[in-house]
Amino acid sequence: MADSGVEARLEDIEVRYAFMEQQVEALDGVVAGLAGQVERLSEELKSLREQLARSQGPDGGMLDEVPPHY
Repeated sequence: MADSGVEARLEDIEVRYAFMEQQVEALDGVVAGLAGQVERLSEELKSLREQLARSQGPDGGMLDEVPPHY
């Protein structure tokens, strides 16, 4: 009788372990995808900042100009 209880508990642990292993693999895929997306967005932000700096020119651009109604 004790052996069947131990076997049942061991089987339950094995099932839980298999489920957790699947979940870890799935989460790893999600994390890897998000890391790639963060990398792409960082590169895009860098590119946009460079474009903005080029468009403003050496004198600072629109931020230093007085609006026309002054």
